Amino acid sequence: MKTRKKFVSILCAAALLVSALPAAAAEKTETNNASTDFYMQVESFLQNADVEYGISKYDNVFLGGEIPAYYVEDETGALQTSSIHYYPIFGDDSVIGLLETYNDENGNQVFYYSKAHCKTINNFLKENVPIAVVGNGTSLFVVSNNKTENLTEAGNTANLPCEYSEVICSSPLNNLHSLNIAAHQQSRAADSYMISGVLRHTQHETWACWAACVASYGYFYTEKNYTYTSKVVADKMNWHDYATMSKVKSALKSLYGISHPYYSASNLHTSNLIRYISNDKPIMAGLVKSTNSSAPGHMVIIRGYASNSSFFGLSIMDPAESEYALVSVSTDNPITFPIGAQVYKLNEYLVNG
Repeated sequence: MKTRKKFVSILCAAALLVSALPAAAAEKTETNNASTDFYMQVESFLQNADVEYGISKYDNVFLGGEIPAYYVEDETGALQTSSIHYYPIFGDDSVIGLLETYNDENGNQVFYYSKAHCKTINNFLKENVPIAVVGNGTSLFVVSNNKTENLTEAGNTANLPCEYSEVICSSPLNNLHSLNIAAHQQSRAADSYMISGVLRHTQHETWACWAACVASYGYFYTEKNYTYTSKVVADKMNWHDYATMSKVKSALKSLYGISHPYYSASNLHTSNLIRYISNDKPIMAGLVKSTNSSAPGHMVIIRGYASNSSFFGLSIMDPAESEYALVSVSTDNPITFPIGAQVYKLNEYLVNG
């Protein structure tokens, strides 16, 4: 049995004393029932995520303090507070993932976990500065004082499309809460399946999610054009803008010889998702913003699921991120995703079947 390591953060030695961490965890344990329920839900979700991410291998896992989150409004460019809550997950002495949570339009709490943002957040925490995240609907930025880093693959890494002097930052090293992932072994996903061969492709521009999905989906079925990137696909189709599923279908036919149908998401239920994925059929998902369905949307590929009697989650390839992500699903409709500090919902999908 491993000796429990002290959580000594190499990122913030100047800011935290080792002896203060147990006290911080104890303080959180004594909070109200609502907080206790939240921590239990986080532990349960991360235990299900452990199937793919191996979170339980760390001797100490902590939920960091909430990172303030904002988004840029589509029409006015004004900065608004996001309905999505962001928390870093610490494994031993560094951030190992970013947890996002929000309530969908039916009031169900949704959890989303990805490792894509760890390096950037850790780099900020090395400097022991308070941070915030700002999204523009596709890209996600980390902001601290006058420094900005883009968390996603597309867009300008130096500037935001808004003034962010009004952003209030906070240190996620405050209010750490110890998580006992091992205590929730009984909630671990009993059934899971991840389709191998769905390559991660990133978008070279904010509108190029469709082109990245075409490159990944097309190669999966044909093993052709391995070197195609989102830029190559967009150039070959002579289309450098957001695209509908109809345009995606044309691109798959033109570049890969694939002709798969697409459908309204109202016809897609979790039972269908399990059937498609279990038969090695990834689903290309067209998303729209929950608050503005006429605004430019986003596309991802659903490539896996994890479930048990009380949990169902989807593994996705998001072209705006560099790692696969897991999102919980509470009901068949709508299936929602947090993208760029805004909530999107599944609108239509393309699949081989």
